[in-house]
Amino acid sequence: MSVTFTVLIPITRPPVFLPLAVDSLQRQTRQDWELFIICDGPPRETVEWVKSAAADDPRITVFDCPKGERNGEEHRHAALQQAKGSYAAHLADDNLWFPDHLKRIEEVLSNADLGGTLFVAVRPNGRLAVRDFLALTQSAYRLDSYRSLPVGWSPAPRTGPSDQYMFDKFRAQPDMREARLSRMTAVHLGADLRREMPLNDRLVEMQRWSRRVQNPLWRMSLRVASRTLFEVLSMRARWISVKVRVYRLLQRLHVPSRWLARGNK
Repeated sequence: MSVTFTVLIPITRPPVFLPLAVDSLQRQTRQDWELFIICDGPPRETVEWVKSAAADDPRITVFDCPKGERNGEEHRHAALQQAKGSYAAHLADDNLWFPDHLKRIEEVLSNADLGGTLFVAVRPNGRLAVRDFLALTQSAYRLDSYRSLPVGWSPAPRTGPSDQYMFDKFRAQPDMREARLSRMTAVHLGADLRREMPLNDRLVEMQRWSRRVQNPLWRMSLRVASRTLFEVLSMRARWISVKVRVYRLLQRLHVPSRWLARGNK
């Protein structure tokens, strides 16, 4: 089978969540993928688990690297030199994909260089948080477009996230096309919201969400809920935009400042 998707999972920690992330990839409706697991200086138990997984599934390739600068971005660039796919997608080791994620990614990138699906984070209390934001687990890009960039993955400045630094390299190109699909295809179980949660509790939570992702009724209900939240977010953004335009118009008409202050509350 030819390879359409090259999937990257970087990891720096023990393989507590990794088997569930890999399982969500192996359950994809599209099976024409290769997986690069980039071991960015993790414990040896992680490397051993990855090697065992690669022995069971020849589509998995192990990159056993020493800890790289920042988030090991240069290891990602080196790995992509061996990619056989048309598209590159990223999956965090503590996140999960819906079974149709890669299928939807191909739709997004049919007329785009960079794109992704709806960002939906799951809070520890189970509530969904939707943002109009291109995050790593939901993102993908065409590999021919990546190879045309002056600089690919490289260590990001200390002040910013690695993924956004990389995406901005695409956006800096004059003919770059970016697209977004407002559909939930992944579960983001962000570590930033779980700093005080023990690893075992996080594992139990991820196992629970893994079962939900495999259930068609759960997936449908999650998509309905996230779509509703996204529409509310979009309506709010449009309303704020209208208020700003009206405010600026009134300023040009020299409306008294006390009226503007009252109307802006």
